[in-house]
Amino acid sequence: MPLFHTTSVVSANGILKIKNPDHRAIKQAYQSIFLKTWEERKAELYSKYGIADWIAESYNGIEEKHGLKDFGESGNGGIKISFLNDKGCKIACIWMRGSKTEPIFRIMADTEGPCPDFEQDLLEWQRSMLTQADI
Repeated sequence: MPLFHTTSVVSANGILKIKNPDHRAIKQAYQSIFLKTWEERKAELYSKYGIADWIAESYNGIEEKHGLKDFGESGNGGIKISFLNDKGCKIACIWMRGSKTEPIFRIMADTEGPCPDFEQDLLEWQRSMLTQADI
């Protein structure tokens, strides 16, 4: 089995305190930030980790939506951005879901391969984008 590095859901790194209770608004702002920073980082992400593309997915209860165009559509559900290599295989993801009972987002990164820096890089990127989006 391939080696993966995954943020623990019980670790302090997996929790981000937020100010805005409107998860839809945070996710819409996040989408703009993600698209901008993706363009800025895509060459680096490809050369360092082999990331060639991405796809967004939402999860609301048992309903899954793949190829999400408007991140705000996920409402209070979770969003996962899967990163693909140049063969279209998923090699990493970043994920978020706002709590319905606390002013926090749970966040994580999951990466394939022996390099723990890959997971930390994606997690820090996720944290930075969500912090900027929490307006």
